[in-house]
Order: sequence, then C-alpha cells, then structure tokens
Amino acid sequence: MLLRKLSGLSRSRYINLAVLSYVGFALAWISSSDQFLALFTDSSGIVRLSTAKGFAFVAVTAVLFYLALHFLPSEANQQETSRLLSGSETPLRWPRWSAYLFAIACSFCLLWFRLSLPIAPETRPLITLFVLPIILSAALGGIGPGLLATALATINVCFFVTVPLYTLRINNPEDQLQLGFLVLTGVIVSLLAEILHRTLRRLETASVLQALTLSSAGDAIITTDREGMITLLNPAAERLTGWSQARAIGQPLRVLEILEAPTSCAISEVVQRVLGIDQAPLLDQEATLRKPDGAERLLDMSVAPICLPDGGIVGAILTFRDVTARRQAEETLRQSEARYTRVIEGSNQGFWEWNLKTKTFTTSARFESMLGFAYGERSFAIEQWPEIVHPEDMPKALASIEKHIKGETPAHHAEIRCRTKNNEWKWVLTHGRIVEYDEDGAPLVMAGTHTDISERKMAETALQQAAIVFESTQEGVIITDSETRIIMVNAAFTRLTGYSKTDVIGKKPSLLNSGRTSQACYAAMWNDLNSLGYWQGELVDRSKNGEIFSVLSSINTVKDDSGSVTNYVSVFMDISTLKASEEELHFLANHDSLTKLPNRRLLFSQLEHGLAKIRRDGGTLGLLIFDLDRFKDVNDSFGHLIGDQLLQQVAARLSERLRSSDTIARLGGDEFTVLLGDLSRPEDAARVAEEIIETLNHA
Repeated sequence: MLLRKLSGLSRSRYINLAVLSYVGFALAWISSSDQFLALFTDSSGIVRLSTAKGFAFVAVTAVLFYLALHFLPSEANQQETSRLLSGSETPLRWPRWSAYLFAIACSFCLLWFRLSLPIAPETRPLITLFVLPIILSAALGGIGPGLLATALATINVCFFVTVPLYTLRINNPEDQLQLGFLVLTGVIVSLLAEILHRTLRRLETASVLQALTLSSAGDAIITTDREGMITLLNPAAERLTGWSQARAIGQPLRVLEILEAPTSCAISEVVQRVLGIDQAPLLDQEATLRKPDGAERLLDMSVAPICLPDGGIVGAILTFRDVTARRQAEETLRQSEARYTRVIEGSNQGFWEWNLKTKTFTTSARFESMLGFAYGERSFAIEQWPEIVHPEDMPKALASIEKHIKGETPAHHAEIRCRTKNNEWKWVLTHGRIVEYDEDGAPLVMAGTHTDISERKMAETALQQAAIVFESTQEGVIITDSETRIIMVNAAFTRLTGYSKTDVIGKKPSLLNSGRTSQACYAAMWNDLNSLGYWQGELVDRSKNGEIFSVLSSINTVKDDSGSVTNYVSVFMDISTLKASEEELHFLANHDSLTKLPNRRLLFSQLEHGLAKIRRDGGTLGLLIFDLDRFKDVNDSFGHLIGDQLLQQVAARLSERLRSSDTIARLGGDEFTVLLGDLSRPEDAARVAEEIIETLNHA
C-alpha cells in the first residue's frame, strides 16, 4: 500500500522525498555509528569496524537506491525530457553549479562544526564526520561535486584536524588509514552517485518519452492490472471517456460504460476473457461507450495482455479509436450511394467513363441493355465505335468531344444513332465532361451519360408532321389554355378571320362574337364541353373587317393525367356559302321563282298552322282565291316577258296592301291565294277582297 501511494506522487515530489530520506539516513548513520562502535571495541579495533561500517553503508544505500528507482513515477512533459537529456540540472531541480557551491559550503560548515566540538583533534580527530558533505554533495550533484567535497574534506582533515596541523602530513597511522578510507569512500560514493544520476536520468527520460508517446497518441489508451483495476489513462482516453486519470486510477474497469458491440458484454468481461481464457489479443472489435453526460460513441477497440519477459501477464492494454464521425460519414455516404443508385435506376440513363490516357472506355449495364445487349456481351472500346455509331453521326460526335477536350465548350453534347443488337438504329443523347485532370492540368478522365431519346425523336417527328398539318389545313384552328386565352392559331385562322397571330395571342375567342349566336347555344356548348369533353355546332362570327360569317365549329378539351383541363382546341370552317346555298334552296322550295311569293307548299303549311291555332285558341281565318282576267290575251299579245312583269307587279301590289300576318301565294299561272289571319268577323274578308280588286284595277 505504501509503495502504491509513493507511485502516485508526482515525479518532483518523489525525488525530493527520496533525497531527503537519504540525507536523513546518512546523517543518522554517520552521527551514531562511531558512538555505537565505541561501545563494543577499543581504539585498536575501530579501524576494522569502520571499514565494515563503510561497506555496510554502501550496501544499504545501494538497496535503497534500487527501490527508489524501481518505483520512480513518470511525468509526460516535453520540457522535462529536454532538461533530462541536457543534464543541466540536479535531481532537486537546482542548477549544476549550485551543487559545487553546496559542496564547498557544506565542507567548510562541517569543518567549523568539528572545530567547535570540545574534543581535541589530537585525541580524537573524528575523520568520519567529513563523509557527510561528500555523501550530500555526491547525492546532489553527482561525481563532480562529490569529488570536490572529497578533496575539500581531505584538505580540511590534513590542515585542521590531524597532527601536525596546517600541513598535509599525518603522523598517526590510524589517522592516515581513516583518511585513506575517507578518500576511497568519497570516490566510491561519487561514482555510485554519478551512476545513480545517469540511471535516474535515463529512466526519467524513458518514462517521459513513454508518457509523451501516450499523450501524443491519437488513440485512447487504458491499462489495467491483473484484477481489472485501471492503472493509466492517456489524455486521449480522458477526453473520450470523460474520466480524469486521477479519478479513474484504482477504479474497476466496469465504471467505464463500454460494451462490446457483437455480444453487448461489459468491457471488464472482455478483458478478463483475454487475460484468463484466450490470452490472445482481441483486435479491431466494435464497441460502444456511454459517457457520463449520457452521450454514446462508437469505438474500434483492441485488447491485448501486458506480458513480462518471462511470459507472465500483469495486466491488459486497451486501445480505443472514436469512429462515431467516421461511421456517421460512412452511413451518410451509404445513403448517398443508395440515393445515387436509385437516381441512376430511376433516370433510365446509361453511364460511361473514358480514361483519356489509357484509352479505356467503360459503360454501365443500363447502356448495354438500352441497345439490347446483356451486361458484358458487347465491347464498347474506342476501336468499336465505328461499328456502333451511325456513319452520319460519328463525325459530329467526335467533333463535339474534341472541342470539349480543347476547352472550347463547357461539355460534350451530341445526338447520335447507335446500332442495337437486332441491327436497328436507336437515337441516343450522349452528354459528358472532363471530371479529372492529371498533375500537369491535362484532361485525364471524361465521364457522362447516355440517354435513350428514341421516343422523343418519334414525338418530335410527330410534332413536325402535326405542325405541317396544322399550318396547311384549310380549317381554322384555335388553341387556348385552360382559361380560354388563345395561345396558338394557324394560317387558315388568319385567312378566315383577318386577325393575325399577334392580334389574338393572349386574348379570348369571344373577340369573334358577332352577337348573332344565342346565349342558349353558348350554354349548351359549355355544358357539353364540361360533361362530354367535346362540342360541335354552328356559330355566327364576325371577322376583323366586320363581315359576318357562319362557321361549323368542333371544340375538344385536352386534359392531363390527373384529369385537369389544360387546353381547348377549336377547329372551324367557313360555311357562309353553304348556308347561303341552303337558304336559297329552302326559299326556292317554298316560293314562286317568278314572283318570290309563297308557293302552294308553303301556303298549305301556313294554312295548317292557322287552322291549328284556331282550334287551340279560337278565331277566324279568311281564304281568298282569285285570278287575272284575260291574262292569256296579254301573253299572246305582248309576249310572256310582259306577262311575267305583270305577275310581278300584281305580287308587289298585293304584298304592299296586305298585313304582315297575311300570306299571299301564287298557285300557278295567274292564280293567287290570300290567307287572312286574325279576322274579327267574316265580313272583314269581303272588305279585303274588295280592296284587292280596287288595288289591282288602279292604274
């Protein structure tokens, strides 16, 4: 227990305590040994016993030095290492010159002390007292101060202690012998002290270097004894675990909440398994650490036994590396790669990479499958390009690559046709750029994508064909957005309406409204568009110059995948001529071509309508039938042309005379019929007949 407490001291305190203990032991030995020997022998045997006492002192101090050095603690300090290597200080941290000064002062102080004793030098010189400054100086400064103290002790003994005084001669053989042993003891003690100092410096240097190694190590290092008690934590381990070394030393390893990842075993159990059963290192094992603040860290752990040269195990060394950030980065990278893989799969693109130095060209499986090949079935090496790329597209592809490599374009971009497995041509968009340069800045690696654009090309062709049809059709076409704002018209629209594209883009088709189409028609149109998605019917529009014309219009709605209306497309044709022809045919079918009066068919229709009204509402109808007297004579005398003119004048006069509700019809030849509606009484018909006769008789 005492030795463990001593090993827990700092280096400086341990050395100071060791030196002071040695000084106290040496002083006690010197001051009491001669008196103790005098109790057992006379002056003739004192020499032999003093010699034995000297050898015993050397043996005892050697054992004490060994024990002190064995339990010398380490201290990780770079300045300490520099100081130890330079040897510019004593073990007590004093400058080396102070040790020489101490040797001089201590020697003369002891001389003063000896001369102040009441014992006369002639009777008992007490030469052994002068060993004390030698021992102290050697212990403090090593061989130099020790030999200086030995030389001063020799001079002081010769000049001031032995007879004759103040000379270097010593007459007494016993004093000569003691002085000789004093010098020999001084030399031996100085040599031993120097060896001790150098050994101490080497041990301290090794300990400091070891401590510096542990301190500068990036990995956390923890050592334990055989029982699993913590004996060391380097600074990295202190930072990792949140435990200081002073607090952790002597604690069981289980206080550090570290679990082996695969088995969730406590780290103390892992150490005992390594020390007791396996006795083999456990390398690169995953572990988790719960810090005092509750945070968890992921660790890479290695555990190895600490073995003595004879094979005995005294403890374990554990090395930890915090890989939390690395694992998080790996997880982030894995997720990024997974997203990248999903993007690649979702984009339906083939990827390629071209090493410009080695001429190696590699492609992804998607590009090969794009052309109908299994992965690795087809070589896409550079020398194979003429067989794969369409001859018309090869030059423009190579030109695009060359321009990009020269730095003339930001990227390579070309649309080419590639030969598929079944010898068909498929349109492919190739896109790439330089992604890596060599040390000299020259392009090294080029990478990019291949995209199947066959469907796009087909769509472009279809659009081109549709555009040709759109512009060449004779029907007017209007395309609007969902808000019925015009976004496109064709040339036929401009020809039919007089409005140019710039006149109508952004406006609504209502600018063609002539006001002659009923609101009911428009309501029916929107009802069909909203419910059925299409409408077809006739509209009456107004052109830019104000001309009214009829159109036959067909309107369809265009919806997206969600069912929302995106566009309306109206196709219309001018039916004004057709309408005029229809109206003319209808007129000719119901009217007399000469007089433009209703014919028999229209008369009968009007008569049925009048009779139905009488039956429903009541009232009176009048029907007058008359012809022209001697009309045949007119034709015969003046010709049919004059007869026709006469009939036309009769029709005109009757039309002017009758009401709008009355109908006058020509039944044929010179026969006319008048249908009178809404008569108050039958006599009104006679009155009208008389008026007709009067009108016709009037020249």
